[in-house]
Amino acid sequence: MIEMLQKWDEKNGIGGIFTKEPTDGEIGQRIRMILDNDGRDDKGHKVSAESLQVLYIKDRLEHRQSEAAFLEMYSVFTDRDYPSTLSYYYASHGNLGFKWILSKHEKILGDYFFIPDLVIILDLPAEEAIKRIKKTGKKMDFFEKLEFLRLVRDGYLVFPRLIQEIYPESEMHIAVTDATQSPEKVFKDSLVWIDKCFQKKLEAAKYIKIFKKK
Repeated sequence: MIEMLQKWDEKNGIGGIFTKEPTDGEIGQRIRMILDNDGRDDKGHKVSAESLQVLYIKDRLEHRQSEAAFLEMYSVFTDRDYPSTLSYYYASHGNLGFKWILSKHEKILGDYFFIPDLVIILDLPAEEAIKRIKKTGKKMDFFEKLEFLRLVRDGYLVFPRLIQEIYPESEMHIAVTDATQSPEKVFKDSLVWIDKCFQKKLEAAKYIKIFKKK
């Protein structure tokens, strides 16, 4: 969907910034190596779930620091972010794991731990996800196992409720889109949410300008 979103962005002259996680930085490359090596580091040692998720957060810190300069002037679209980490850790540790990894985000990211305006969750049954991965011919990584992906999906689906319980004052909008549909339909459904988010931001900007004039 990211490719469609980029074309839409260019066509409409929005000038958005597109990023992804893991990043292409040193920590991001290390994460990919571990995933491709069945959860082992470059010395063959098994990496614990906790250590791997902390690496994700440290990579996210570098990511947030680099994109912070754009946030005041541009819309930033990110392929994966902390909801992914929370959902994956939830898959192996449940509610307590969700809260633990969230506290790690707050501690490591500090001022760079901010709530996005919109999170779009592309909901897909684990069985279908495995089929699609196999069709690409890509080697499945450490996480891409059927039973685990079922639990990850559960994590994504409870994410809206858990995040609202922890941050009741949050204005983050979370949309769950049926990803079993055609790519075009998934994109169209997602655009509805993106448009609503933009409209709300524009209205807020107008209000701030009016308020400042007074």
